[in-house]
Amino acid sequence: MNAVTIDIKDFITANIPKWVFGQNLFIARMPDQPNTCVTLYDINGTRPDLGLKKELYFRDAFQVVVRDVNYEQAMNNAWELIDVLQGQYGLEFNGRTYTLVSVLLTPEVLEWDTKNRVSLIFSMEAQRK
Repeated sequence: MNAVTIDIKDFITANIPKWVFGQNLFIARMPDQPNTCVTLYDINGTRPDLGLKKELYFRDAFQVVVRDVNYEQAMNNAWELIDVLQGQYGLEFNGRTYTLVSVLLTPEVLEWDTKNRVSLIFSMEAQRK
């Protein structure tokens, strides 16, 4: 099974053309450039649920870090991602069915770095089987 961030990356690139994997959208490691970028991180989810047909429904969590030189633009980018991801269901990616994607924690400031760029962070859960 893929890491949830791989599938979410595919969904983002298919639905928000300005985010291009390897250019301004990354997984697990945020490079120093570009200034405006998004990085997805896999984090601990909760235990899988057992469905009626003994199918496991995994409840994987991930964090999204949005960086920009402008706080307002970073917040706009974060909410654009939430608007696209929140409440998605019935998605098929890489052999998995996503039954629900939902926000766990809304955007907040993670840090201002030494180059005066703000990084915002928010958390989401993806239920998949």
